[in-house]
Amino acid sequence: MSRVLTLLPFLLAIQAAQAEIVVEIGDDEAYWPTLGGNVMLQYYHYLGEDDPDLGYCVPSNRFAARHAVIGVNGELGEYIEYGAEFGVATCAGSGGDDATVKNKEAEIFFKPIEWLGLGIARGHVMRGFMGKQECYDMPLCEKPHFFFTYGQCHMFGAQVWAKPMFTDEIGISLELGYYNGVAGTVDIESNTLGGLWVHLPYGVTVGGHYENVVVDYDFDGDYDDVWRASAGLRWEQWGIHLQGEYYLGTGFNANYGTVEPADLERNAYYVQAAYDILTGFDVLPYVQPHIRYESYDQGVNADDDLDHTYSWLTAGISVGLGSSDAALKIDYDYNLTEERDYEAKAADAIYVRLQAGF
Repeated sequence: MSRVLTLLPFLLAIQAAQAEIVVEIGDDEAYWPTLGGNVMLQYYHYLGEDDPDLGYCVPSNRFAARHAVIGVNGELGEYIEYGAEFGVATCAGSGGDDATVKNKEAEIFFKPIEWLGLGIARGHVMRGFMGKQECYDMPLCEKPHFFFTYGQCHMFGAQVWAKPMFTDEIGISLELGYYNGVAGTVDIESNTLGGLWVHLPYGVTVGGHYENVVVDYDFDGDYDDVWRASAGLRWEQWGIHLQGEYYLGTGFNANYGTVEPADLERNAYYVQAAYDILTGFDVLPYVQPHIRYESYDQGVNADDDLDHTYSWLTAGISVGLGSSDAALKIDYDYNLTEERDYEAKAADAIYVRLQAGF
């Protein structure tokens, strides 16, 4: 913890970023593109013990460029919407930094009407609320531990979306997509995903998703159809953020007893809460405490008589630095999983993040 405290003078030195930059191209202001981006720099500090007998080593403490991107989006005429984002990123648990600049997101959509889009895109998909959320905008530093076993963060493929609103508060968000599979193509391996959210009064949203994944787990040319799904509820009102989701599905790359990877069932859920406290001070405009509990059963139908359920409690605080566009976040990720004779217990973690966006 002392290492974290030594960072605080550096963390408090960050300056707020501009809210938006509009690039003036051409005579029609309605179609000027908007330039945006964000930088998230993070420190990972791990608390635990090595277990050589079970082959476990506590991860090394490190700094990482969690996310550093710049992007542009806009419209071409009345019917075309586009966007692109480039940068570097690494996720919690990664062995190191990915310092290669890559295309993170890209999209072109034809909009015959304002609330309907048809096109091709690389980016976040409606794999539940958590799948659609940018890491920059989440209350906590990281997504639930189980999330990435259910699929990639960014998918690439054909997509249709619809966002009709029937009143100021009531409407739906629908997304259908056909995406590259795990091999990066749609040659046999592919992912078909659909999500639906229903927006209700008082900041309530309910929804879920279903996806069919075609994948070859054994690399033997025998392709399996597996599925994933989620259901959840979100409420955002009066500075309160409540969100919870349940995920389930079949087909995961693991062997438990005699259960084949294609038949393996898993389920998981999380509940999280955050509350915005406005301070009235320009230098620290808001404070947001937040907390999340998650549970993950990695072998619902496993027949090896072992416990495959894991759980975590993550709590922390976000502090605005000079504006709503820059923040310091500190989270403690506590491993609640019970001690087991046959498996080492993973370390707890402290995340310290500086982020700024425009």
